[in-house]
Amino acid sequence: MVTFNKLLNFKWILILLSVVICQLLFVNVAFAQSNIVPLDITVSPPVFDLTAKPGDKINEVFRIRNNQSNSIPFKIEARRLVSNPTTGNPEPANDIKGEELSWVKFDPDTFSALPREWTDVKFSIEIPDSAAFGYYYVFRLIPQNGKEQKNTGTAIKGEVLIVVLLNVKKDGAISSAKLSSFNPDSFVSQYLPVNFNVVLENNGNVHVKPHGNIFISRGGKDEISVLNVNEVNGSILPGGKRTFSSSWNDGFITNDVVKDENGTIKTDSNGKPTTKLSINWNKLTSLRFGPYTAHLLMVYDDGKRDQTIESEAKFWVIPYIPIAIILIGFIVLIILIRMILRSYIRSQIRRGDRK
Repeated sequence: MVTFNKLLNFKWILILLSVVICQLLFVNVAFAQSNIVPLDITVSPPVFDLTAKPGDKINEVFRIRNNQSNSIPFKIEARRLVSNPTTGNPEPANDIKGEELSWVKFDPDTFSALPREWTDVKFSIEIPDSAAFGYYYVFRLIPQNGKEQKNTGTAIKGEVLIVVLLNVKKDGAISSAKLSSFNPDSFVSQYLPVNFNVVLENNGNVHVKPHGNIFISRGGKDEISVLNVNEVNGSILPGGKRTFSSSWNDGFITNDVVKDENGTIKTDSNGKPTTKLSINWNKLTSLRFGPYTAHLLMVYDDGKRDQTIESEAKFWVIPYIPIAIILIGFIVLIILIRMILRSYIRSQIRRGDRK
């Protein structure tokens, strides 16, 4: 017959076993999470800019290098490249719809990238006679849960994206871009940097790659500084609008963003970048103060010749808080001097009355 004490002991044994199992599960989950590593892959080239005619077949090769110490199995898929409706930046489409995706073939479409070695991947695009104008792809290389990864107890996180821009030469192709806006982020800045935003819109039916410069001058004189715009030749897809940013930070006093040891920008409680004033003694003669003019000059190829895009913007650099503090201090000093002088004059008058 089972006694009460035996039941009690059995209950405690079950509780202890449950605690041990939970701890083991927690350790295993923590271990699995700690062994998630980011994907470390080099791809060449990262962007293809191709031109063909209807009925052509394109054959190309890209290479990837696995910089990690273990083999990584990949699969490849093609998606359409579209413009983000908010930012205008090109990004992969969420779906895999589109007739043009069936034109793409990979050889192979799955493979294992050996550690610290280059792997060649061939692809072809068979363009039908009915094709017209521009087609834009993203090739996604996605790590798979394979034998090589299971043996190491690690999981690879991330994916590789290769952009393919395809222009099909056909009558009716229009390469055109227009300027939507060009402005500094603030009409009056205390210190450098002054950030400029150039918003361009593609109003043609093939992609464009405008690039150029912003020339900073003062009082109609020679340029003080020259900034690059779209130095990496980023594309604007048809119907898309894209913002290109440039920063003028060539000055004696600059308000620089603060970064941690990993190069990540630090933010405050409101999510805004943390900044600090820096004095660049090697640029003592570059004290920026007063009104300035920014002249934008960009070019793009319309298929026949280079077309230009120009605009101007005015802005000021005035360290108004230090100036206000100096002015207030000067006013306070004048008031104190006047008070001291009045007190002195009154004391002298009293002495004269006593005599």
